[in-house]
Amino acid sequence: MSEETNNTAQTDSEDQSLLGIKLNAHHATHREEIASIRREMDDLKEMIQRKVENIDLEELQSHLIKKESPQDCREPREVVEAGIEIVPIDHDSANEAAVPRPPQQQQQSSVLNRYISMAGRLLGVGSVSQRIELNTGTLGMYAVAIAARRINTARAWLTAALFLIVILLEVFVFTGVIMEATYTNCHSIDDCLAGNYCSFRENTIRPVCEDCEHVQRPNDDTCSEIFSSEIWEDRDYAISSDYKELHLDRDFDYINDMNKYKCLAYNHCSQTDMDPAPEFEGTCDFLLLNMQKMDIPMWILTIFLSLMWTLPICQDIEESSIEEIVLNNHVKDSLNLPALIIHTALRIRKFIIPFFATSSTIILLLTDDISSKSIILNFLTVGFIFEADNVLAVLFLNSRHNELMDEVVKDVDGSASSAARALFFWTRVQGLVCAVILVTFMLFIQQFVTTCEEFGSYLKLTFIIPPLVIFAGQFFFNCAIRNAPSMCEKMSRALMDLLLNLLAGFISFLPSLTIDAIRYDGWALVSAFGIICIILFLMVLGLSMLIRKRYKRDDQEQVRQPDQHRAGESGEQVI
Repeated sequence: MSEETNNTAQTDSEDQSLLGIKLNAHHATHREEIASIRREMDDLKEMIQRKVENIDLEELQSHLIKKESPQDCREPREVVEAGIEIVPIDHDSANEAAVPRPPQQQQQSSVLNRYISMAGRLLGVGSVSQRIELNTGTLGMYAVAIAARRINTARAWLTAALFLIVILLEVFVFTGVIMEATYTNCHSIDDCLAGNYCSFRENTIRPVCEDCEHVQRPNDDTCSEIFSSEIWEDRDYAISSDYKELHLDRDFDYINDMNKYKCLAYNHCSQTDMDPAPEFEGTCDFLLLNMQKMDIPMWILTIFLSLMWTLPICQDIEESSIEEIVLNNHVKDSLNLPALIIHTALRIRKFIIPFFATSSTIILLLTDDISSKSIILNFLTVGFIFEADNVLAVLFLNSRHNELMDEVVKDVDGSASSAARALFFWTRVQGLVCAVILVTFMLFIQQFVTTCEEFGSYLKLTFIIPPLVIFAGQFFFNCAIRNAPSMCEKMSRALMDLLLNLLAGFISFLPSLTIDAIRYDGWALVSAFGIICIILFLMVLGLSMLIRKRYKRDDQEQVRQPDQHRAGESGEQVI
C-alpha cells in the first residue's frame, strides 16, 4: 500500500514538472512573439516617419482642395501638415489662402511653387521656413504679446515705446558708422585718410575730414612770414602737419591761427594727394588705393562672406514678418495705438535696417585697410549688431515672459500660420539683394566716384532707393491682387500700408539728422522731419479708424444677412 502511494506521488511530481516545462516553453514562445511584434511596430513607425518626411505638402494641400465639395468649402478647416508650421511673411495673403481658386489657377500655382521650391533648395534655403514655432523669443514678440493681450494700457505704451527706441538705436549705430566714414572727426590736419585733410570751419562744432579739392591755396608770402622763408622753402622736410604743430580742437583760435592752418593744410595736400595741385581733383585717393588691393582671391572671399552675411539679415526679416502676422491676427481692424507703434518699428526692422546695414558694411570694407582679416571682422561686426534685439531678450526676458509669448502665439489661427507659403522665398531674396548691392557697389565704385564727397552721396542711394522700390511694389501689389470685397477697400488698405511704410522710413532718418544737427548745430531739418512723422502718424491713425468704422460694419452686415436667410429657410421648413 505504501509503495502504491509513493508511486502515485512520484507520478504526480513528474506530471507537475512536465507541466512547468511546457508552461515555460509556452511563455518563452509568447515572449518571442511579443518581441517580434514590437520590432515590427518599430519598423512600421520608422517607415511611417520616413513617408511623412517625404510627403510633398504642396501636392497634399492641392489634393485636399480638389477633393472638397463646394459645400465643404463654406466651412474653413485646418490642415495639419505633418507637424510642420508654415511661417507666413505677409498678413494680407491669409485671406487669399482661404478663398478656393479655379483648377487652372491651382495648377499654375502648383507649378510656380514647385519651381520656387527648387530654386530655394538650390540656394540652400527651401520654400518653407525652418522655424518650427511662431514664438521668436525676441523683444519684438514680447511687445506684440503685451499689445495683443491689452493687459495694462500704460504697460503697453511703455513696451511699445521701448521697442521703438531699441530699433532706432540699432539704426543709430549703422547711421553713425556711415556718417563717421563720410565725415570723420579729426584733431590734426594729417589725421585723415589718403587724399583728405582735416577741415575746420566756423559753423562746425568740431573739425571733420574733407577731400583736398576743397583746400584753399594760401599766399606764399604769408606762409613765409609765419614759418620763415628758409623753413617754408624746405617745407616738405621741415614742416609737419600733426597735432603737435597745430592741434585742432574746440579751443582752436580760428581768427589768429587761420593763416597758419591754411598753409599747413595746403602743404599736406600737396605732399599726400595723388591728384595734381592746385585743384587736387580727379579721384578719391583712399578708395583708389584700397580697390587696387582687391585681387581675385579677395573678391572670392568678399562674395563668399557676403552670402554668409545675409543669414542674420534673412533671420531678422523673418522674425519681423512673423511678429507682424501675430500682431495683425490679434489687433487687425482695431484701434490700438501701441500696436501701431510696434507696427512702425517692425517695418523699420524689416525694410529699412537691412539696407542701412549694407551701407555700413560697404563703409567698413572700403575705408579700412583691405586684408582678409579686416574683411572677415567687418562682416562679423555687422552680423553681431543684427543680434542686438535677441541679446537684449536673453538678458531681460525670463520664463514668465516666454510663457506670455507662447500663449499669444497659440491663439494664432491656422490660416494665418499657413498663408504665403511661396512668398517665404522673397525674404531670402531681400537678403540676397543686399549682398548683390554690396558686391556691385564695390565692383563699379571707381567708375562713378571721382571725389570723396561723391562716395557719401552714392552711398546714400543704397539705403534710400531699395526701400522706396519695395514700398511702391507692395502698394501696387495690394491694389492689384489683394482679396477685398470692393476696389475702394483695396485702395484704402493699400494706402494705409503705404503711409505706414513712409512713416517708418521718415522715422528711420531721424538718427542721421540728429547726428548732423549735433555736429553742425542745425535742428531745422530734424524739426521738419519730426513734423512730417507726426502728420503721417495722424493720417495712418485716421485712415485706420475710417476703415474700421466703415468696412467692419459692412462685414457684420454681410454676416448677418446669411444668418437671417438661413433662419427664414428653417422657418419655412417648419411650416
